[in-house]
Order: sequence, then structure tokens, then C-alpha cells
Amino acid sequence: MTLQTSGTISLSDIVAEFGGAPPNALSDYYRGVGLVPVTGKNAAIPAAAEIKLSDFYGAGGEVVFMADLFATDADVGSAEAGIRVLATGELEYNVGGVFAPVGGGQWATPLGDYSADYEFRVTFNIGDPLTSGVLDAWFFPGVNTEWILASSTVGASEFRGLLSVRLPGSQDILQTVDLTLRADVGIGETIEIAGGSVSDTESPISRAGFRVTRDGEFQFRKGATPVYTPVNAQDWLSPKRTISAGEYEAQLLDAGTVWQGSPTDVWIDIFGNPEWFAEATSPGQVDSPNGGLAVRVFNSGGSGFSGLVNALAQVPSAAPVILTMTAGQSSVNTGFLAFLSLYGTLVPSDYRSQTVFQVAFLPQRVPSSIFVFSLNNATLPQNFFSRIEIDGPNWSEDFLTADADFSLPLTPGNTAEWAYSLPGHPGFTNGGTYTLTLHE
Repeated sequence: MTLQTSGTISLSDIVAEFGGAPPNALSDYYRGVGLVPVTGKNAAIPAAAEIKLSDFYGAGGEVVFMADLFATDADVGSAEAGIRVLATGELEYNVGGVFAPVGGGQWATPLGDYSADYEFRVTFNIGDPLTSGVLDAWFFPGVNTEWILASSTVGASEFRGLLSVRLPGSQDILQTVDLTLRADVGIGETIEIAGGSVSDTESPISRAGFRVTRDGEFQFRKGATPVYTPVNAQDWLSPKRTISAGEYEAQLLDAGTVWQGSPTDVWIDIFGNPEWFAEATSPGQVDSPNGGLAVRVFNSGGSGFSGLVNALAQVPSAAPVILTMTAGQSSVNTGFLAFLSLYGTLVPSDYRSQTVFQVAFLPQRVPSSIFVFSLNNATLPQNFFSRIEIDGPNWSEDFLTADADFSLPLTPGNTAEWAYSLPGHPGFTNGGTYTLTLHE
């Protein structure tokens, strides 16, 4: 509210406007000393020295303050976001056509009738134009002080501007805050991409990668003749359905690495089931690209929803060694002469005619979650085997020997041991058949 601008003014008028406990004196009402706020309205009131009743013409006890304002609406089919400034000193957001107070809900304290005490203006900064509301003109609160952004186009629309307040006719602006209105139109579906890693080791061609399907699935692909499996049971579209051409698109940002398959760094219609993969085609070759995969509504703009992906394809230098063993008893692998012992007596085998290579489950009894490889050959390089697979009851693992879970590296020399352990693992099943595939 505001005191009169002419005529008779009394101390009781000032007390009614600014408050204060009796006995009241004019010296209680210096500007900036407790009761009288420092505002443009109160510029004529001194902060010290002589003070008189006429200094209070047009003064007001309210405090005008606004924080940056952000109104957003996300809906299916259409969305609407806006803001309005009320003459009572209140601020309200418009979300989907419904107005509600903004935060504390006030631009002036205390609430009252400010219909002729201040003026407001919105200016455009960047983004999409408003669908309702006048820009670049000053208005009293409650008169043309409503600004709205609405959209029925799939994707996000955003208006960014500045909201300013001043005393009527003044050239001095009391406050300016950022105003952002966002209308996000969806089609009733959620899109999300899961990141992941995939590897394949095969001869003579190895391929590993992933694809985004028109049926809403994010899948890994492995093998020269691809086998597709869901990535951690994740779908990129929820609820999952078969989409049509021109609905959604995907992009792989290659991070400076080379991927085979669909083009990278461009948006591709997901209807075509785009896929990207690493490829190795010669003995000893390793291909390990990485990047970021994103999906979004077709031609909607923006970066979309993304996850990190990487793939490893490797062709072994030699054919893998495959051991078949039965836990709980010694066994011989036909054609390889590898022996398994559970009792600490490791019987040597003839590996590549020279290498002493032994495999044992530890400790001396199953179940166990530890197995040890012992190697005795000074001519073999460290980490001779690069990757090991083990499959059987309770076990299905695929890991690199450089993994920190290996307690000892493969080192040339006498009886060097190389162990892998999974604490808490249920262990090997007595009598179960296990296949170990060792890749050089």
C-alpha cells in the first residue's frame, strides 16, 4: 500500500503503514532502520538527521522482492506454461491452464491492494515466442500482466525473458528477474537408453556391438553371425511397442573411435533397426570402440536421452583351449591331457608339448569359489591367456585375465600361480561338468 501524496498526513497514518509499538515517535521511522524498508517509494525519507511528516508522502511499508521464475508443463498432446502478476501482491504459475501460487506466492509483502503502486514489464530474451501476453510495455499488476507459452507440437518449446518492476512512470527499475516458460509435449510414452559393454572373442571373425530396434528394445549383438540379446532387460521405449517410420531416432556419438555398421554422429530413424559394432578379422587383432548412444522423438531437436556404450571384438592369436572337467573327481580332457585334482596333487599335462599347465579347484573340497591356474614355462610371455570363460552349474563367467580379481599375474618361470576368486559365490557343484575356454 502507499501513503497519500498530498494533504494532511499524521504520525498515526505513518504508524498504520509501517507499524511500530507505542509510544511512537517520528524518529522511529528513519529509512533503513527497522520499520521503513529501503525502496524507491521511500527515497524521500532520510536515513538520519532531520525528519518531517512531509517526507512520507507516497511512501509505503511493503517490500518488493522476486526470485527467478520458472514455469513448466509436460503433457501429452498439448502443454501450457505461464505466469501472472496480481494486484494483491501475489504471483501465480500457469501449469496446464491451472494457476497456483509461485513458491511463497508473493511479489510484495505484506499482501494488499497494489493496483496503482507498481508497473511490470516482460521483455523477450531467447527461445520461442509467447502465445499470449504483451511484451516490452509497462502495465499495472492485474492488467495485461499474464504471459503464456502453449504448444501442441511434440517436443519442448521454451520462452526465456526478463520480468521487471518499477514505480509508475519512473525510469529506475526496482528489480529484474529471469523468466522461463517451458511447454513439453509428449505422446504418452517414456524413452530411456541404457548404456553397457559387450565383448566377443571368436575366430576367424569377431564382432560385438548393439542395436536399437523398432520393437522398443535395446540389444547387444555378438558373433560374426549376430546373436541379439536384451541389454540388462532394458527397453528404450516404455510401454514397448512396434513403432512406425518417422517416430523416433537414434544417434551414436563415436568419441573419436571407429564403429562398423550404421553411420555415427548423425540421427537415424529407429524404424530401420540401426546397429553399431566392433570388428576384428585377423589373428591377434583387437577392436574396442566406445561412445554415447542417444534416442529422441524424430526431428524434435535437443540431445535426447543417452547412455555410454563400448564394445570389444578380438580374434585370438591361436584357437582357444577348451577343458572339460568334473568337480569332485580327477578327470582327463581327451586330446589335451589336462588333469584336475581336488587334493593338492597337481598332475602335469602336455600343453603345446612343452608347457606344464595345471588347473585345480580350491580348497581341497567342493563347493569352492576359487580355481587356480599353475604355469611352468620360461618361454611363455606374461598373461599368456588373455581371456577365460567358464560355464557349468552355478557358473557362467567371462572375464579378462588383467582383471584385478586375479590375485597373481601369469608370469614365466616355475610354478607361478594365477588365481581367480568370487567371494560369496555358491561355488562349484560336486559332480557338475564345467567347461573352461582359455583364449591366448
